[in-house]
Amino acid sequence: MKIVRFLKPVDAKRVLREHSTFALNSSLYYRQLGRENTDKIADKNENYIKFQENKRISELGAATLLNCWTELHTDELPSADWDIFPDRNDGIALVSTVESVDSLLRKLVKEVLGVRDEGDQWGWSFEHAKVIYYDGLSQPPEFGIKDAWKWKLDRFSSQREYRFAFLAGSTRGHLQTIVFQVADAGSYIEKIYFGPGVGVKERSEFIAGAIDAKLSGKIQNL
Repeated sequence: MKIVRFLKPVDAKRVLREHSTFALNSSLYYRQLGRENTDKIADKNENYIKFQENKRISELGAATLLNCWTELHTDELPSADWDIFPDRNDGIALVSTVESVDSLLRKLVKEVLGVRDEGDQWGWSFEHAKVIYYDGLSQPPEFGIKDAWKWKLDRFSSQREYRFAFLAGSTRGHLQTIVFQVADAGSYIEKIYFGPGVGVKERSEFIAGAIDAKLSGKIQNL
């Protein structure tokens, strides 16, 4: 499956450089963004699932590290998709596949989190799936507390989100973000698109960074 990730300029410059980065953020990180309203895509109730009908609140109650993408339904990035995250149209979009990101993450986290393909003696497991959107009223029959990381309110459904998640069996309150260096970013990045709002200066910086990261051949709209 094709997926795309839209990045603001500051994050784009971290990816487009010789020591390219790849980040995982905790559900607590996104809750804080939502409460501060500094990022309109963030949900202040991340990992809390509320059903108004029976006043129920469900929480995974454990550490969750996420990396979030958008489903891409065509081979090329439609210009209309920039409207999904309008505050990022001065950045870049990275096109990849579920399989490529899965493979990359398994390699990156093996030593850091101790995640293994079978079992998780260190208390972490690795999953990924499409986000399921719900109305916040009644509990869907397929809902389970261990899958709280997959659920998001209907008002976010335009994001067509696909998530990669590392789940712990207990809380890790101190763990907010993990940033990895990727030696070969081309192993997961298939295409790079500059946003329609990218200025001349930033375009030059993005191109220079892509050259350093050996990604210049991935750029689709120079």
